[in-house]
Amino acid sequence: MAPEIKLPLRNGWITLAGVLVLGVGGLYWYYEPDLAESVEKLPPIGSAKGKEVTKRITEQAEANEKLRASIKNLKDNTGFAVTRDFRILPESGKAEEREPGARWLFRFQQVQGQIAGHAKVKNIGFPPMLGFALASERDIPKPEDIPASLAMLQLVDKVMTTVVTTPEPIHEVTSIVLGDLRGKLDGPTGRPALLRQYNLTIEIKARLDTLLWILHQFAYVEESPESKGKADYPVILLGASIDSANRTSRDDIPILTGRFTLAGMQFLSDKDRGVNAPVVRSGSASSGGGSRGARP
Repeated sequence: MAPEIKLPLRNGWITLAGVLVLGVGGLYWYYEPDLAESVEKLPPIGSAKGKEVTKRITEQAEANEKLRASIKNLKDNTGFAVTRDFRILPESGKAEEREPGARWLFRFQQVQGQIAGHAKVKNIGFPPMLGFALASERDIPKPEDIPASLAMLQLVDKVMTTVVTTPEPIHEVTSIVLGDLRGKLDGPTGRPALLRQYNLTIEIKARLDTLLWILHQFAYVEESPESKGKADYPVILLGASIDSANRTSRDDIPILTGRFTLAGMQFLSDKDRGVNAPVVRSGSASSGGGSRGARP
């Protein structure tokens, strides 16, 4: 009968593999003295230094948690979410709510009508296209860009409603210039984009106290029934200038021209900032696609 050699042979290979692993580990340890020294320098568990390291790790974890809470608070207080009135509703039975092109045009006409109604009561002039290029239906944003364009329309609605409902009527809105209708991705350089920023510049002729009231209202937030307790969003002031055409002492009509560059900040979700999220490049923020607003 032939001797059984499979079991001894297998045991031999296992023993040899173990020796090789120990040998390689020993050589690596010998030729990497920094690693060995680093391990030797670690404070023993339970020692004074070990407790200090544990304390620092705990404090760092607590600080990170507070930072996350502060960032969340910042997003809640300064960021905005697109409301239902400015979203495409695929489940709706109405074409003007379900179909992207029809939805955008329908909401634009509604906003335009509401602004015109306020302006007519106070005899305020304003660009009727609200900064959008709508000479024909071909100028409606592309279907893939309409969700972001609706967000821009929401910002225009908020800004213009504030401007034409002042206690002391303004004289005129002379121009509205929109930034990229898709919004502009922004955030720390070299990191995934943190937010989508919608920009516009508006020129207003009014008294100084009225211009200051408008600026205050841009920063003011209030609770709204739709937000279910969440605060409304402020309009961020990126730049401002106030000029006067009153060049002599005889020019006693105190009408000034205020030029304000404004932005709405839409913070991206963690999902949107995932693996495939665009990275912000140095010197400029990237945009999200689509057509640009028209100069009046």
